[in-house]
Amino acid sequence: MSSEYYNKQVKSVSEQYLSLSFEDVHASWLHHLPAIWEKPNLAILDVGAGAGRDVKRMAELAVAEQPEGSTCQIYGAEPSEALLKVGQQTTAGHNVNWLQDSLPSLDKITSLEVSFDLILLSAVWMHVPPSKRNRALRKLTNLLKPGGKIVISLKFGMTVSEQQERSMFDVSVEELEHLAQTLGLFSTLAGSADKDKLGRDAVYWQTLVLQLPDDGTGAFPFIRHVAINDGKSGTHKLALLRVLLRIADGHPGAVLRRESSPNGDRVILPVGLVALYWCHQYKALIDTHQLYQTPNKSPNMGFMKENGWHKLTHRTAADYRIGNLFVGEDAISLHRALSAAVANIKAMPCRYITLPNSDQTIFEVDNKTVRAKDSLFLDLHTLEQWGDFSLPESTWLAFNRYACWIEPVLVSEWVKTMAGYTGNQQYAAPKSQYYLQQALLWLEPKRSTGEVRTRFEQVTQQ
Repeated sequence: MSSEYYNKQVKSVSEQYLSLSFEDVHASWLHHLPAIWEKPNLAILDVGAGAGRDVKRMAELAVAEQPEGSTCQIYGAEPSEALLKVGQQTTAGHNVNWLQDSLPSLDKITSLEVSFDLILLSAVWMHVPPSKRNRALRKLTNLLKPGGKIVISLKFGMTVSEQQERSMFDVSVEELEHLAQTLGLFSTLAGSADKDKLGRDAVYWQTLVLQLPDDGTGAFPFIRHVAINDGKSGTHKLALLRVLLRIADGHPGAVLRRESSPNGDRVILPVGLVALYWCHQYKALIDTHQLYQTPNKSPNMGFMKENGWHKLTHRTAADYRIGNLFVGEDAISLHRALSAAVANIKAMPCRYITLPNSDQTIFEVDNKTVRAKDSLFLDLHTLEQWGDFSLPESTWLAFNRYACWIEPVLVSEWVKTMAGYTGNQQYAAPKSQYYLQQALLWLEPKRSTGEVRTRFEQVTQQ
């Protein structure tokens, strides 16, 4: 954000901002505050806190509304040095911590290692250049606690001269909602268009409330951590998360049993089913679209063996699904492909997906040797032969309940990861990444009554 204008016009801007009340400006989303005040260890951040009107009022409300014994940390981040000084004067005697910081980096706020229940961006988003908005929202999302909210007001009706003078850019609800979805946030539009409280006829505002889902266990933030923040030497981690999400969302009856452990209950799945879904999602990416899944421009991954995967190039992703029968050489090759996939899943993502700042693994594979046969019917009983796959029940439930929010995050990160690989350089430009997005579509089996109708006609004509 450019602070030059605000440093020069600090007196008029401060008077303008302080002439309005917190309640008048933010009436559209104030119904979210009662639930926020109930949190015992509350943390609030105002980005672009300006003259301090909003942080001062929130500090007052925290004292009045929070239950006895609760604590509250309130931070104001402001890039303009002159406005920051006014803000400090406005909030003197109140529990507000000030830092000179700005989007998209928010380096000083991030270094505090504080997670927030509420982050407010009032009349700020239009100052963030479109090219930096994805990074800015990612930074903000990483600062949220599970269930935390980001409130962003969008300004419309800006004149060209105002945009140039104050370093403002066009905004849209649709753009912000799309960015939010790719980061695992769900959005709520707080009311309809609001008239400008300063009486400017052409100006109006819309406010979005973005929320990080909270399953009560911390599983959702862990999934986001692996998908977005964790290091990736290939697409294995994203692939495993998406496989488990797809099984939890579309095949919840696949759970063999639940087991107790010192670190919480766990869900046990047939690892053969995990391997089947693994082959399904990689099939089109590698064989059809010829997209590299590792950074070193190698066409092969660990599970792609000559006597298994490479003998099934004539098959499609839709063939790798429950209910299909493989016979002859195809059955033998699929046996070997599934065995190789199980071994690769155990050696790669399961080994390297750990709790943040820990070497404790999350997923476990107890695999068995399966002899290849010339007939393979893909049902749960058959897929149990390869052994067990174990994951925390909390993670399983998060996949099951929040699939519609988690999957866009996984797909978005997978696209970015593939676009950065040497072998996929032709798709590095943002405008070319639509192809990668399409390649990641999950291919569902086509349902048709054509085969049955043809058989019926043959019978009736006999």
